[in-house]
Amino acid sequence: MKEEFSKLSKSQTQQVCRKLGKLVADCGITHQAIADKTGYLRPSITRLLSGRFPPHLDYLFCILAAVNDLTGHDYSLKDIDVPASEVEGN
Repeated sequence: MKEEFSKLSKSQTQQVCRKLGKLVADCGITHQAIADKTGYLRPSITRLLSGRFPPHLDYLFCILAAVNDLTGHDYSLKDIDVPASEVEGN
């Protein structure tokens, strides 16, 4: 998974972050709730979920784990994967 993530282009990484942000919004979770759960600052969560912050894979897993804890679901990165055809500019 880490190798696949590291091969994503900048626009694909941004799309993954935006899709994670959409999942968070669809679940009705606030950025502050994720910050409280992860220990990261809320502005950092907001920047990441908007696609403005280049994340490390560990950071995404931590946020995804917080979403799972807060919702009781078992989402994975595959649930927010971005096919190349969806990436802007392709």
